[in-house]
Amino acid sequence: MARTPLLLACLAMALGTTGCTRVASDSYFPLHTGADWTYELQTEIAVPPVDAFLRMSVDRAVTIDGKDVAVRRSASGAEYYLLSDATGIRRVATRVDLDEEAQRDEPPRMVLPQPAVLGAEWEVSTVPYLLMRNAEFPRELKHRHKTMMRYRIEAVAETVEVPAGTFTDCLRVKGVASFKLFKDPIQGFADQPIIATEWYCKGVGLVQFDREELVNSSFLTGGKIRYRLVDYHL
Repeated sequence: MARTPLLLACLAMALGTTGCTRVASDSYFPLHTGADWTYELQTEIAVPPVDAFLRMSVDRAVTIDGKDVAVRRSASGAEYYLLSDATGIRRVATRVDLDEEAQRDEPPRMVLPQPAVLGAEWEVSTVPYLLMRNAEFPRELKHRHKTMMRYRIEAVAETVEVPAGTFTDCLRVKGVASFKLFKDPIQGFADQPIIATEWYCKGVGLVQFDREELVNSSFLTGGKIRYRLVDYHL
């Protein structure tokens, strides 16, 4: 991911699917070398803290602890090491340009469980990415606030329409987190929610990602971002 959470995965500027090579797959998260995805940003934030377009690709495969691991790479150079086994897909390490070696995730972070069934739940740590202080420095809250986000598969057969096409047989995954935050002298410390919603489609992967960090405070600003798939090659 360029400068977002997720992903899931960070996500050229080609709309539609003309001329793309497709590979048949039953996976909600294809990880074969050479696959790539391009996403466009939608937001009402005046100065988005993320890129207008986001491209992710599976760059190569490596071996970690004797297991095959796929390396997903963003256009900005960040790398995400993903292990797929019978229990699901987990991120086991990351590397950014300043890292000489990949940094292990301890514990590994679940991306999608296997089997991906309705009602499946899991937790991973998260930080606020869109919430900003209006006056203090550093403005970003992610440097001091961390909490657990609980994910749940809320639907398993949705149809999703994005610029890259209309896809059926999609999972809808929702993540909810909350942490105590000083909002202003009137509200004091109060719970601040963060909501993430992701759509994974069989044979394609992540097709849409929403994140909401809305706040009612004179001391803080928040917002909402959405990435939608505009092109992919499998």
